[in-house]
Amino acid sequence: MPRVFQPTGMYLADSGVFGVFEPADRDAYGDLIPPPFSPPPSAKVYVYVVSFEEVSPWPLKPYREASVWISVRHGRMEGWYPLTMPVTDRVALQGGRRRGFPKEMAAVSLAESGQGWVGSAIQDKQLLLRVEVSRAREVGDEFEDPGTPYSGVPIFNLVPPLTGSKVVMTTVETLVPPVATRYMGEVSTTADPGYPWTPLLQSGSVGYFEKSRGARVLRHGRVAARFTTNGHA
Repeated sequence: MPRVFQPTGMYLADSGVFGVFEPADRDAYGDLIPPPFSPPPSAKVYVYVVSFEEVSPWPLKPYREASVWISVRHGRMEGWYPLTMPVTDRVALQGGRRRGFPKEMAAVSLAESGQGWVGSAIQDKQLLLRVEVSRAREVGDEFEDPGTPYSGVPIFNLVPPLTGSKVVMTTVETLVPPVATRYMGEVSTTADPGYPWTPLLQSGSVGYFEKSRGARVLRHGRVAARFTTNGHA
């Protein structure tokens, strides 16, 4: 099937904390990979809390978002699969869910802490995710993206989110290269017990705080129409 990619909202300025690390519990990681995806050679978890401070066009407006992703394989391609994506704006929620992103409304915050920056997402008094980057120092050209969607790694979603049979791939395209200030430190992550992603989280690996201005757009395209229960399209 030909891949026809359609753009959506444009992201012009943002700030956030993020980290990429190996899952603390490999068995839990494997259990969270749904068909038609399979485990990639290298198991990774990607977490972030971000404030999108300038976006376009209307009716999209600035909002905050958090997420937990796991690395997966789809056919010969490797990419990211989001497990949760709490947001603070209903336009972002509705637009994202149409493309398979598991967005839900929550209180999402991002602020400086004593030694760095901390972001969190809370829903009904339950901690969905907390990401803190501490003991941070500014980094310049030495920064190398650890394999996030911003470096071209695709995103795979199921439509409807988490349960559907249609696979949609999203890529992040850079229209205007970002001017960014980045800090590298130690990331710590946690969530309340009971969430399926909680066993994946860990602390002590490398994390980042980034403040960026440029122009990025998401592009979506269906890569498989249906799959059967044995995982074959």
